[in-house]
Amino acid sequence: MTWLTWRRMSTRFGLPTMAGTDHSILEALANKPAWLPDVMHHQLHIAYQGSRLCNVLGNCEMTADGLLPNPAPIIQMFDTELRAQEARFASCWRNNEYIFFLATKLQLYSFALSTTGLELTNSAERRTEIYSHAYLTAMNLLQSALDLSTELPYWSEHQLRNVIDAVYFLLKLGGASYEFVDEAAAKNTVGQVWQLLRSRSQTEDDHVSRVCSVIEYLSQNPWKRESNVSVKIKSRMAGNLAIDSVWCARNRFSETVRAQRPVDYTSAAGIEKSLDGLDEQPWLSFFGEVVGDWECIFEKMNVESLLGSMDGG
Repeated sequence: MTWLTWRRMSTRFGLPTMAGTDHSILEALANKPAWLPDVMHHQLHIAYQGSRLCNVLGNCEMTADGLLPNPAPIIQMFDTELRAQEARFASCWRNNEYIFFLATKLQLYSFALSTTGLELTNSAERRTEIYSHAYLTAMNLLQSALDLSTELPYWSEHQLRNVIDAVYFLLKLGGASYEFVDEAAAKNTVGQVWQLLRSRSQTEDDHVSRVCSVIEYLSQNPWKRESNVSVKIKSRMAGNLAIDSVWCARNRFSETVRAQRPVDYTSAAGIEKSLDGLDEQPWLSFFGEVVGDWECIFEKMNVESLLGSMDGG
């Protein structure tokens, strides 16, 4: 369905949906049409909840970044609604629908990562509760994805994005001092998913390869005990965490590349590496030693030509 596609695309880029929820969608949600497959009906319910929570929590007209001030009560309200939805439909979901549902829950919890997110509540217990739910949700999503590893060649871009977002969330939570985080289990899960994603890469520096590079960099020292798990990017709704992770991973590039502020950092880093490699080539050192002395150049070329003819070259 067109609305479902637009909903997923807008979430991917952290933008308000470009297609509103009309009466036909609401009617299909209330009373399933005979022509609508069960899978689409389930996904429509999940997408509708995701659209609602993103618009309420991430598209506020009263703030410059669009984030709703003091969102904790609203997050808790939507969390209750999602739990009710899970209780109603979970027995009918396939693994793909379950992953989509868990990804929607992570979108909800991601709004607690902004610097203005939960600090206004002055409730450490509420923050810990939400983050613990996010940890379990991310772990369940990644484990469900590993269970579908044989279907990896047929994963859609949306499924791939859901898995990547869950990895970013797990790495973010792993950098704070939370007792509910099982570090060994989290590291093992992230490692397995990284290997799985890496196997999908077809060419050097393709999208999946670049994602794996980001995950590898963030995984090098994720358990460094930060005082909070806030994100710096604050204007992309539920896409804040993914964009913040990629933005942070730019530090894996050299200062020279970062100073250039290129459109494509990976390509710029590749060019830099290739140029550095040229400096190590023997033929470059040959010309470098004799630059400006052309007679010496031709003399060496004649000598090498003579030796080559003597060897039958």
